[in-house]
Amino acid sequence: MLRTQGGAAHRLLPHYRWLCALVLLAIVCSGCTRRYWRDQADRQVFGLWNGFTAEAGQPSREQTIGIRPQSRMFDPTNPDHPPMAPDDPVAHSRMHFVDGMRGYRKWHKYGSVPAVDDEHWRAYLPYDQDGRVLLDRNSAVQISLMNSRDYQRELEDLYLSALDVTFERFRFSSQFFFTNNTLFTTVGSRRPGSLNSSSILNNNANFEVDKLYAGGGQLVADFANNIVWQFAGADTNANVSIASFNFVQPLLRFAGRARILERLTLSERSLIYNVRQMEQYRQGFYGQVITGRSPGDGPVQRGLGAGVGNPIPSFTGVGGYFGLLQSQQIIKNQEANVATLRDSLARLQEEFDANRLKDKFQVELARQALYRGQSTLLATKANFQTSLDSFKLLMGIAPDVELKVEDPLLKQFQLIDPDVTRLTELAGKLALKTHRNDEPITDADLAALVGAEEGMREEIEAHLVSLEADYETLLGAMPAREAQLTTLLNRPEVVRGEVERGAYSIEALQNRVKSLRVDIDGLKKGFAATWEGLEKIRTDLATGNQADIRERLKRSYPDLSSQLLALTLAKARARVDAVVWVPIELSASDALETARINRRDWANARAQLVDIWRLIEFNANALKSGLNVTFAGDVQTRGDNPINFNGSTGRLVAGLQFDAPLTRMIERNTYRGVLIDYQRNRRAYMQFEDRVSQNLRLILRTLELNQLNFEIRRSAIQVAIQQVDLARENLNRPPRINETAEAYAVARASIGRDLVSALSDLLDTQNDFLNVWVTYEVQRLNLDFEMGTMLLDDQGMWIDPGPIRVDPNAAVNDRLMGDQDPNEADAPLPLPPLPPREEFPEIRIEGVPAPQPPEPLPPPDARVPGPVVKPVAPPGPMPN
Repeated sequence: MLRTQGGAAHRLLPHYRWLCALVLLAIVCSGCTRRYWRDQADRQVFGLWNGFTAEAGQPSREQTIGIRPQSRMFDPTNPDHPPMAPDDPVAHSRMHFVDGMRGYRKWHKYGSVPAVDDEHWRAYLPYDQDGRVLLDRNSAVQISLMNSRDYQRELEDLYLSALDVTFERFRFSSQFFFTNNTLFTTVGSRRPGSLNSSSILNNNANFEVDKLYAGGGQLVADFANNIVWQFAGADTNANVSIASFNFVQPLLRFAGRARILERLTLSERSLIYNVRQMEQYRQGFYGQVITGRSPGDGPVQRGLGAGVGNPIPSFTGVGGYFGLLQSQQIIKNQEANVATLRDSLARLQEEFDANRLKDKFQVELARQALYRGQSTLLATKANFQTSLDSFKLLMGIAPDVELKVEDPLLKQFQLIDPDVTRLTELAGKLALKTHRNDEPITDADLAALVGAEEGMREEIEAHLVSLEADYETLLGAMPAREAQLTTLLNRPEVVRGEVERGAYSIEALQNRVKSLRVDIDGLKKGFAATWEGLEKIRTDLATGNQADIRERLKRSYPDLSSQLLALTLAKARARVDAVVWVPIELSASDALETARINRRDWANARAQLVDIWRLIEFNANALKSGLNVTFAGDVQTRGDNPINFNGSTGRLVAGLQFDAPLTRMIERNTYRGVLIDYQRNRRAYMQFEDRVSQNLRLILRTLELNQLNFEIRRSAIQVAIQQVDLARENLNRPPRINETAEAYAVARASIGRDLVSALSDLLDTQNDFLNVWVTYEVQRLNLDFEMGTMLLDDQGMWIDPGPIRVDPNAAVNDRLMGDQDPNEADAPLPLPPLPPREEFPEIRIEGVPAPQPPEPLPPPDARVPGPVVKPVAPPGPMPN
């Protein structure tokens, strides 16, 4: 530092105006806005995101972590200057006054909000006219994608993974730094060590460039300028500049591309993994919303040494939206059961009151069954609401939102038409009136049956038309039904007689269809006769006496009740036989090979094993000797000219730095640990493959089981329908010719128990039939997901592949076939072309013969030489 005395300080500004400009520039460039840096990060990350998505062969989607305004998570405030969220009052006081000290005064400069959720999102939900949110498969997925906090977190994890890549790339770019330090120092004349008083202004500016090279070399170039003014005495100053550089190139330890590029390599490979993982999570998230399965792991930020992951656990249950639909249909089945029990109780009570049923116990048995059914219905509805609340949390919406689950998917399983059941109840209530002599029969009572506008006749005629439509649907499904039964008849379980062969009989199906046709025609004639009789009674009501009218109605109501029940059961028979399942004809080996080619997490598992393998080379480098080549130099200016560099003021240093590998305990332990870690991950990869195989085998086994069970449950429903029909026929039948009263009473002694048992069996078989089909559909979706062939459209909805089967004569990549239309089983459409299977170098173990029997492998404790890999052509030169 140069000191001079004398001069005047007022001459400083005219001579060094550029210094003031430099200080002003430093103030202006003290920092860009928060938004600038956020936008810069977004541009880099989304550019990487798009590039890596295309490179990994994943579907191109909108790349953003922004939250749409319709979402509950949307924050309408400034993202760079968010207002304060609601705070706890007691803790908040510490922000303004803590430990006797006044706190920061401007905590509220950006304002505050009264709540984290401002309720704006409710206005964007799809409401019906009753103010409830309509929920079908599409809206359930769209609401979930928009509001799910878990899904948003996975997107942000992918963003952070790309952000890691930007940093690792930045390490190899030229990095520029500029610093400036300005100090003013004044020293008194009596300060020890000082001869005179002085006032010194020192300005030090430094500009530096750093560059890291792929081989480990590091260059630092620096330009520094130092200006000193002395304000005591003469107006003097000193101006010195120095330009320097320093280059260090390791040759052994901590050198080489395998070591230096590892962090960048791993970050970019991890981004590829995460791009794949995000697409798989997107598919799994659809599965979670629709079926309740776990979506699996999403993107994660990985560091050095990340190991082989685990496949998503197998899932055999039913939850999510399918679970809600199934519960809702079970409620409808239970409501129909309760309505039928109520009507049956009324009929039994009527029989008992008329002294045609001697045992009061049969009436009370039906009453007890009705109470039990009503109690079960209440509990089922309460459980449904609990499941609905849980589903709201999965979607990310508040539990107080009223939802209406409405989807035609399970309409085909509404075997008992609730409208016909309602008409049956209405007819039962009118029938009870005929047994109360204190209430006269009016024209309004008969109009409720056969009235042109208010009567049930028109509704029943519409249901007969609907029954014809159900029958036509059944005829249309017959080719698919017969083809499926033919397939099942050849299944080993049926051939060996492990299941009743009659459940898969094509002839029995054809006979049921013919019998249904006859019953439909009989129903039409029976209703026509009933309407004619009731019209006659209505005509005679004005002139006939009440007792006669009442007796005629008592004889007519059993026929009407029986016909309504027959209409209900005919619809059930038509609908139950019309249901088909989507064919899946796939072996476990073909499914596993398809998964090996297509699964994203499997591709990641292979790559992650190689990540661990690379660490062997990475950590072995630290065991070497340290040998660095250093080359450095600098040159200074002469006089006060800041750019007057002169070679005579320069310096050049070159040399070698050597570090003998005498102490490498930490490095040795790390190296040995990574060798063990690699073997562990090899075993983990084997386990990964085994678990995928296990999951696929379980899914295929469940699908095959449900195909067999579906027909068994279908047959069980047919039997239950016949039981109900027989029980009601026994209830309604009059005494036979020459049948004594005692014999008639004995024949009807258990009609209450038989009817209750038949209705209970019908309810159980309906629910079982529904459960088998829903489970089958869930597993069909799981199979598509587990094989890695699942496709989603731009709205996040599953593109159903339809039937899946294998052409054994095609190449592996072309064997898997699918149909978009399940009813077009004979016109398979190929899935998108599968990527070629990755080729790996052949590995041969010396001393171990080729795996040809009967040559045995060495015993487990034998010392086997390490693997010898066939030479592979070296890669091209890497860019610097």
